[in-house]
Amino acid sequence: MDANPPPQGQGLKPFTELLKRSLRMKATFFVVGGLATWLGIDALYVWHIERKRIPTVLRSFEKGSTSLGLALKEPYFPRPQEEAILRTITSPHRGGFFNLVVGEHGTGKTTVVRRACQQTGAGVVYTRVPELLPEFAHNLAEAVNYDLDVHISFWNQIRSRFFASPKKQPTSQLGEVGTVCNAIAEAASLYEAKHKKPAVLVIDNLTKLAKSDVETFQYLVEFAKYQADEHNLVVNFVASEGNTPQRLKEMSERSRLQEIIEIGDLSHSESVHYLTGRDVDESVASSVVSFSGGRISLLKDAQQGLLQNESVEDIKSRFLTLAKDEFGRSRLSLPEDPTELTKRQIKAWSQIISIVDSPNKEIPHRAFVKSVGDDERANHFLQQNIFAYHAKRDTVSLQSTPIELYVMDSVGERGTSQRVAVIDLLSHLPEH
Repeated sequence: MDANPPPQGQGLKPFTELLKRSLRMKATFFVVGGLATWLGIDALYVWHIERKRIPTVLRSFEKGSTSLGLALKEPYFPRPQEEAILRTITSPHRGGFFNLVVGEHGTGKTTVVRRACQQTGAGVVYTRVPELLPEFAHNLAEAVNYDLDVHISFWNQIRSRFFASPKKQPTSQLGEVGTVCNAIAEAASLYEAKHKKPAVLVIDNLTKLAKSDVETFQYLVEFAKYQADEHNLVVNFVASEGNTPQRLKEMSERSRLQEIIEIGDLSHSESVHYLTGRDVDESVASSVVSFSGGRISLLKDAQQGLLQNESVEDIKSRFLTLAKDEFGRSRLSLPEDPTELTKRQIKAWSQIISIVDSPNKEIPHRAFVKSVGDDERANHFLQQNIFAYHAKRDTVSLQSTPIELYVMDSVGERGTSQRVAVIDLLSHLPEH
């Protein structure tokens, strides 16, 4: 018999430790196994939901834009020539390319594109990049009846709710756009197999993406190029303003960009007809068109002014003031003393004068780039509301008739002292 027996319960200690270790291992096994099972079920759920969404996207293409609420909000001014051209790209018989529709803000390009989509109907889906850019992915998803919220897995919902940083805002919506585009690509493949022709996706206001979300803009161009290679989907971009068409052309030089369609201003007779069809006297309409040109947004503005008893001269003065303000915002206003011109202003005004002096009121884009210095400076100028780039002809013009009239008021006719001073200073004015 031991002289010093172990304390009571000490003989059970090894067994107790072994039991605790066993319980911890079982708990770990159940937790890890349960988590793995849950994640597997979550992934299976996402896959199942995705399989159900693709036929829904396919049906959106089969119904077409006539079922997507594209009703025009006001009387439509027929443009049969433009509509006929656009219908060739909204109802193609084969794939292998994508297209670009361009036009300055206010030319009515969105209206005529939407009209062409409506007339085509089945096979074409129209969507637009909104002014509130973060809504684009949901706009795209809504156009093809794809529910982005249903697609989100349980894990991603929990992570975004409890672990996402509230301070960090996404700079791009590429992930969500990519998710929708993948669904569109699968549905387009099914559409082509079923109908023996490609589906068509029209994305309007691409300029907004090009300015504010370059990553998503580049992805969409690459997506269009890839779909052209697959021959299942034809993507038609609609863009305006500045250098967006030029950037798209540069990205697509060796790819599948087939057609560039420019929606321009109305002709003089069309513009007069536009106003007379809205209860404006023909002689008054002709006077208005002489300073508004055929820009539909300006014609609408003038018509509203006339309805509010604004005189023709007051409307003209207002339009010229707006043109002057554009020069002010661009920091291109001419000072009273020509010797106070900066070199930036000289370079811009030398091109402005070249444009108004040319027979067709435009100059080659490469000449424009060479004169202002380089592509970067040229692109900067093209983003101002002074110049307009014509992608199909690769030329640069002034953006509107009021801009041209303001220029003529500022520098006068060929040979006037102000114009001579601008040209003379170009070669020797130091940059400041």
